[in-house]
Amino acid sequence: MQVLLAIEFYEKIGEMFVHIASITVMGGIVGTLIGIGICQNPFVSRIAVPLLRTILWFPFFVACALPEWPIRGLSLILALGILSVALFSCYGLLDVRSVLRLQWLDAMVVVGRGTILHAFFYSLYSQIHQESGWVAEFGENSFGGFAILLVLCLFLFFVDRFFRTNFADVAERDCKVLIRVVRNQERTYSILAICFGCVCLSAWYIFHDSVTRYLLLGTPIDVLKAGYAMFISDPSGSSILRGGRTWQINDLVVSLGEVIIGLTISGGFALSVVYCMRLRVRLCVQILRFLSMTFATPLILVLVVSGWIGRTAESWLTVLGIALLSFYPFVKVMWGYRGQPGVFSVLLGTIEALPFAFAGMIFGELWAASAGLAFFAVLARAELRINEAMAVTLLTFLLYLLLSSSLKLVANKLSKRE
Repeated sequence: MQVLLAIEFYEKIGEMFVHIASITVMGGIVGTLIGIGICQNPFVSRIAVPLLRTILWFPFFVACALPEWPIRGLSLILALGILSVALFSCYGLLDVRSVLRLQWLDAMVVVGRGTILHAFFYSLYSQIHQESGWVAEFGENSFGGFAILLVLCLFLFFVDRFFRTNFADVAERDCKVLIRVVRNQERTYSILAICFGCVCLSAWYIFHDSVTRYLLLGTPIDVLKAGYAMFISDPSGSSILRGGRTWQINDLVVSLGEVIIGLTISGGFALSVVYCMRLRVRLCVQILRFLSMTFATPLILVLVVSGWIGRTAESWLTVLGIALLSFYPFVKVMWGYRGQPGVFSVLLGTIEALPFAFAGMIFGELWAASAGLAFFAVLARAELRINEAMAVTLLTFLLYLLLSSSLKLVANKLSKRE
């Protein structure tokens, strides 16, 4: 109760909503304008959708490797948020225009809601990277966590009321898009992805003087050398941090295990919820009213549980965060694809939930962990070993790409049999 009466509580929440508004407006406008331009070419639109769907999550990964200080007065967390929201709004516009064939007005309403929710998710996730956010102020206060959870759930409720949407409609629409993306895996997409990666690396190399000056990050070759030294040539020597901590294969095993176990728990619970909803109509109506509020907000329960038991470096706490964060995308896909083959719906749910699982893994390992990829990356960042931190971050993103591509390939094969 004292938390709700504290001025600091409303100041921190207000700062978060200002952050959401800022990245929504700036990123949304940029992404929408780019999307409108791409929409003029149907071929480019079709192959750009899966590419944008993948790279829009990259800012979530790279945030744990780059230093936290501002660059010419611009917060790096804010800049990454604008980038992520711009990519999402561009992807969302291409989705609704090229896949769902919505008219421009309807498309803008759908994209507007999605952009706000993506900005909301990024802002909530990025609190773990901010020294002055509400996580730092109220993170270990269980009552503070519940108060923040209540405020954010109310925010999601009002977003749905403002856009006049409901969970069932959103689930069916997103499932149509996901199935189309899975079934349209083309070689052109792979070529485009490689070309895009080469362009990004070239830009990084060309502007590496500025990158090094502001971020202490070397060229791509420097990062590659740091990664080679850690992972292959001398994993116990050149990457020793203060305290004797080195990168170990166990970090990879721990993070991968956390993601797999968290997704298994989340998927099982989502299956149970959907099964109960299909059996009882009255229960279904009641649950549908609250499912929209499970988007991203359950991540706060990790802080609440941590406040109850004391902040402890246990992997199960990270697994809990992954399971909670992955529940919404899982249950959304399983409800939108209900009545269809169970294996395929579970596979689609896993594809949709995978980026949320990795975001939950990074959040959990930064909050309380003793091993893991994100844990090592943030240790290296704290010692300004940015090349090593970036190498581990890129390894984590490549792991995500490998799992995502493999799942989409399997889903593509299954869809052709139906």
